[in-house]
Amino acid sequence: RRTTLTSMDVPRGRPSPTRPLPPLLLLFLLTLTLCSSACVSIPEVPYVVSGRGDGAVVKQEASCREGRLAPSDGSGGFHIGGIDPDGFTLLSWNVMKGGRDGWDEDFARLAAGADLLALQEAYLTEPLRDLLREREYRWDMAAAFLNRKRETGVLTGSTATPTFFCVTRFTEPLVVIPKTALTSLYPVAETDLFLLVANVHLINFTVDTGGYRALLQDLEEILSAHRGPLLLTGDFNTWSGRRMEVVKGLTGRLGLRAVEFPEEGPTAFFGRRVDHVFYRGLEPVEARAVKVSTSDHNPLLVRFRVAKSEGK
Repeated sequence: RRTTLTSMDVPRGRPSPTRPLPPLLLLFLLTLTLCSSACVSIPEVPYVVSGRGDGAVVKQEASCREGRLAPSDGSGGFHIGGIDPDGFTLLSWNVMKGGRDGWDEDFARLAAGADLLALQEAYLTEPLRDLLREREYRWDMAAAFLNRKRETGVLTGSTATPTFFCVTRFTEPLVVIPKTALTSLYPVAETDLFLLVANVHLINFTVDTGGYRALLQDLEEILSAHRGPLLLTGDFNTWSGRRMEVVKGLTGRLGLRAVEFPEEGPTAFFGRRVDHVFYRGLEPVEARAVKVSTSDHNPLLVRFRVAKSEGK
């Protein structure tokens, strides 16, 4: 089920004097339109590209369907390996397709201490694959579109291997270039728990919050089937108060709390933060946003441990 829209959502209120909305917005849309006809192709069905420590890369269709999480929810006995319940670090970052010089150095530095990786606007080049291989990540990418025959979308990686993943694809109504959300299920070591991780990049240009709300409802159908620890992170494009209210409604129904960051850390557009980390069944130990020049989004680093109340 998808909602088709035909108009553009322009942020309300006074635009920042350093970000004059109409010229920049028109230039951005024109660039996307010209590029989409020349270098971008959209897969007919959502699929995931996966890589493991041995270097093998596979592609498979992985559309999310209602109820698929239920059989995997905390009934398989204690796990020998998986996410460390006593402490793991999440790196969440919109990497802007790795298009700026020095991005690979920033990524290598930040990922060195990360057990769980959530990238938005990842561009599956050989340098990115090499970086993931060096860290021995088990990674999965939900392909939104192909740019010059290379996948672009959200990518989730971990030192643990997921037992389940699926992709939800959202279409930008004006430029018709999709965005994706990847939902992954990881065993928590020495427990019978599973950690559900949703890595999202939500649509940007819509006429109102109706389409934005409908897409989050699709995602909620998947996440609501899980009863254990949960992470929801990524670029939510919450540049308006109305959009943020929609997100708060979703997180409230799922029992999620927002990670608090230093005031000047996370990236803001029109005075509102667009990158977030929400959690349930976990305890944030440390959280920081790292200022970088290699993307227009600052990476978020959060250290978690599994809440004692989740133990069985």
